[in-house]
Amino acid sequence: TLGARDDLFVTLSVDASYGVHQDGKSHTGAAVSLGRGATHVTSVKQRIVTKASTEAELVGASDMIGQGIWTMRLLESIGKPA
Repeated sequence: TLGARDDLFVTLSVDASYGVHQDGKSHTGAAVSLGRGATHVTSVKQRIVTKASTEAELVGASDMIGQGIWTMRLLESIGKPA
């Protein structure tokens, strides 16, 4: 049976690879999922050079959190709690 489920939830998954580009910048990959399916997937070079892998992870999370918040607010605006 084809149908929609009412238990929608937003998940943001982010990972970074430290210093993988020739200029020393790191790379971030992220996926926003709504329920069981990905709604937004991205892979981007970070804009700054970080000093450690932990810092690269934090920069990646900071760069991508907006997409997760946007998705949550979209759900709230149509009456679905995220």
